[in-house]
Amino acid sequence: MRITIKVALGHVPLAHRHWKALGLFEHGRMENLAYARRVWDNHAGALLHCQGTPTKRLLELGPGEGGFTIGHALAAGFETVCLVDVQRLFEPAAYLTPEALALCGATLPPDLARSRVRYQTGGLPCLRGQASDAFDLVFSNTVLQHVRRAEVPAHLRELFRITRPGGVGSHRVDFRDMLGGSLNNLRIGSGLWERDWFARSGFYTNRLRHSELIGGFRAAGFEILKDGVDLFDGCPEAARHRCREFRGLTEEDLRVKGCNLVVRKPLASAPPRR
Repeated sequence: MRITIKVALGHVPLAHRHWKALGLFEHGRMENLAYARRVWDNHAGALLHCQGTPTKRLLELGPGEGGFTIGHALAAGFETVCLVDVQRLFEPAAYLTPEALALCGATLPPDLARSRVRYQTGGLPCLRGQASDAFDLVFSNTVLQHVRRAEVPAHLRELFRITRPGGVGSHRVDFRDMLGGSLNNLRIGSGLWERDWFARSGFYTNRLRHSELIGGFRAAGFEILKDGVDLFDGCPEAARHRCREFRGLTEEDLRVKGCNLVVRKPLASAPPRR
C-alpha cells in the first residue's frame, strides 16, 4: 500500500517546495544548523587520516536541501568548497550572508566566501567534470544508497579519480528502505524496481548491501580505513519475505542497517580495476 501511494504521489507534477511543505519527499535535513553541524563534525574528522600536504579542497556529494556545509568548511580553513547534487534544492547565496557564515563560525567577507564556493547540479556528469586529484576530503551523508545501482561503480571510480593521493573520503550510508526503516525493498524484483518511472517515485535505494559497497570501494582503488556498522537487533522480519534474487544474501549482510566509512586514496595508487 505504501509503495502504491508513493508511486502515485511521485508522479504528481508538484514542485519540490510543495512536497516539502507537506512533509513528503524531503532530501535530508542539512538546512537545520544543528543537524548540519553534527554531520560536518562526523565527516571532517576523517581529515585526521589525510596523508601528504593538504590543499584544503572539499567536495560534498549530495548536500540536499541546505548549504551549511559552506560555512563550516570555510570556518575550518578550506580554500575551495564544491557541492555536487542531481538537482538544485537551495540557493547558495542564502548561506553566504555575513549572518549565515557567522552561525558556522566563518568570518570571511561574503565576496571572498563566494569566490571559494561552487554548487553544481547534474550528478555523475558533474563529477566527471572535476579535475583529477583535486580534493582532500570528499564526503556524502546518506546519499550513496540513492545512486542508481548501475551507476554506483562509475560514481566510485570518479570519487577515486578526483581525490588527491593521500586524500580521504567519508561516507555515511543507510541500508534501510524508505518505506518503514526495514528491508521491505527486498521484496520487489529488479525488473520493476529499476525501471525509470519506478525509481523516480521518491523512495528509491539501490539495495546494495554492506559487503557489496565495501567491495565497490576497493575495486575503485580505495583502501578502507574505518568501517563502523550499525546493526538491526537480529535479522528484520521483512528480510524473510525477500524475492528470489536476494535470497542468497547472508544474515550478516542483512543485519547491517548503516555504516560510517572512511576510505583513502593511496599515495602511490594503482589504476582502479575495471
